[in-house]
Amino acid sequence: MDKLDFIIVGQGLAGSCLGHLLLARGKRFKIIDNAHKNASTKIAAGMINPVTGRKFVKSWLIDTLIPFAKDFYAELESTLGVSLMYPVDIKRNIPSVQAVNDWMARCQDDSYTSYVKPVLPEKIISNHIYSEFGFATIKNALRINLALFLEKSKALFLEKEVLVEGVFNYKELVLGEELAYANLNADNVIFAEGFKAIENPFLEMLPFRPVKGEVVILRIPHLNLDYVLRHNRFLVPLGNDLYWTGGGYDKVDLTEDPTDEFMQKLKEDLAGFLDCPYEIVSHQAAVRPAIKDRKPVLGAQQDNKNIFICNGMGTKGASLAPYFTQHLLEHIIDAKGLMPEVDVQRFYSLREQHGREQ
Repeated sequence: MDKLDFIIVGQGLAGSCLGHLLLARGKRFKIIDNAHKNASTKIAAGMINPVTGRKFVKSWLIDTLIPFAKDFYAELESTLGVSLMYPVDIKRNIPSVQAVNDWMARCQDDSYTSYVKPVLPEKIISNHIYSEFGFATIKNALRINLALFLEKSKALFLEKEVLVEGVFNYKELVLGEELAYANLNADNVIFAEGFKAIENPFLEMLPFRPVKGEVVILRIPHLNLDYVLRHNRFLVPLGNDLYWTGGGYDKVDLTEDPTDEFMQKLKEDLAGFLDCPYEIVSHQAAVRPAIKDRKPVLGAQQDNKNIFICNGMGTKGASLAPYFTQHLLEHIIDAKGLMPEVDVQRFYSLREQHGREQ
């Protein structure tokens, strides 16, 4: 067959974004994917939250990421013929007097006014949710239906005959100015494998720190939330009385088995603020990619300049993946520089420095 511009390994969030962007550019490519059923993207909430953390800080690059994400997902809604993007407010518990003061300071900061509203003094909202110091509102957040995004992307890629289903065998990749794999020849390979990158021999020196998270779907008939709740746990309304909740940062148990320990802690947390009955509909676990400094990892492998990595999107993948997959393709195709914060060379440079010091 004709030589490809790209082979992409992985059709998770990053791989799917790459695929759509390459289709838009008219590039020749194949995606190789093993249809990993418990990929973290498939069970993620898909939240794009502009203000996070105990200090109520704007998410990194959020003023750039949100407009880009809106345009990206809106175009895909048209292409795929489905709704993917849902604007939503987030009401978050304010846990102390100091937190009230910190939040009000954000409300006076002009750079935050697009995202924050003053604290609501009510201790109980929606009749069933309690907070001693009230609730603050984050506006202009988004929820992306990532599971549907992956499902419809896969269907499109199959229709256009660019998706090859199967496990990528690293030993069969023939290196050189032109890369060969099975019956494919390509100028470049991009590894977008999520946490499976820890098994990739071409990336073995990178400081991946995959973590296991768990997700529970609840049915709460009497809650009727039209916003996302951030309390001891997230509650993300999915419709039909169903709510997503989850968490976990287990760095030791990287199996995909849900645990009784997580479920017990979840029930304790829910009891601390939720005053109504609920039903557990499902409980799943998945391992998500993470990197030492919690930033995306993009760029060429040190010893093979036509082998690239696109990884490390972590829990903020819904906002990071569209922008940074575009950023990577602009680097490869248009010869634009990579942001130092996401360039994989930051880790290779540290390794070289460590080697010299020894």
